[in-house]
Amino acid sequence: MKLVGDQQGIAALKAIRLNRPDYLKFLITEARSSTLHFVEFFTDDEEKYLLKFRARTGELVVERLP
Repeated sequence: MKLVGDQQGIAALKAIRLNRPDYLKFLITEARSSTLHFVEFFTDDEEKYLLKFRARTGELVVERLP
């Protein structure tokens, strides 16, 4: 599974992987299994991101939300 998109969002997901691996597993599962194929998440510094799953390529796309 390849991560693409906002570099700060990808870094935030990597930090989540180190500190809260169960939460990261939940985010990925939710993005892959929900009907809309996305999930929103917040970082520790209150930044809001969107994690989208592209079914055709298997990529996870990270986007910063306003």
